[in-house]
Amino acid sequence: MTAPAYGPARSADSLTQTVSTFLTAWTTRDPAQRLRHLQAACTGDVLYRDPVTRVEGIEALSDHITALTSQFPGQRIVLTSDVDAHHDVARFGWTAYDTAGRAALHGTNTVELTDNGLLLEITAFFGPLPPRTYTFASGTGPTGDEKP
Repeated sequence: MTAPAYGPARSADSLTQTVSTFLTAWTTRDPAQRLRHLQAACTGDVLYRDPVTRVEGIEALSDHITALTSQFPGQRIVLTSDVDAHHDVARFGWTAYDTAGRAALHGTNTVELTDNGLLLEITAFFGPLPPRTYTFASGTGPTGDEKP
């Protein structure tokens, strides 16, 4: 088995650091410091989207984070998986914790990377993947006519 392709200027460690810097921006209260974290992790024209939001550009992303975190002061977001990457894409899991330390939201992000390892596009999914059940004994899927 060969090692994953992280691109010419990326290693697993540097990619994990980039993702960690991005997640730190979500818990940084100072807007100027948050912007510095985003600038270290993302391209200037970064595209961020989740189930309810789509923003383009570092400043717009920083403003979105400010608006969201003002609704949930003290919340922190923690990387809960390794960063899984190949070619110019990666994915990782995270959990948002409230001020009492309770898990408030779990999610998975996928990202598209530049050659120098910055986040170009970020897509966030909230919650676990929905289960899909197949009946393998009969060879059919849940509708009776699908094969897995």
